[in-house]
Amino acid sequence: KLKSSIEQFPEMLEVRPLVVANGYVVGGNMRLLAMKDLGYKEVPVIDVTDWTQGQRDEFMIKDNLNFGDWDYDLLANEWEGTDLAEWGMDLWDVDAV
Repeated sequence: KLKSSIEQFPEMLEVRPLVVANGYVVGGNMRLLAMKDLGYKEVPVIDVTDWTQGQRDEFMIKDNLNFGDWDYDLLANEWEGTDLAEWGMDLWDVDAV
């Protein structure tokens, strides 16, 4: 669906560029994969290298709240649940079970 959307309306990439920091994609990983599959050699980006790591982390979570796929083991072991909840992610409360 994403590749089809990019093919039909490539202009959207100009207003929804990839977000990168220090050469790594922090927002738009699936768009990057779709564009690679479609043969793109250049893509629009916004460089947020000057953001703190905390700002990048918050952006990554918030950017994927509605449509992202989650590695829940990674989130549980490497992220502070308090931050995730504050940023709008629904968390499973093990104490409520």
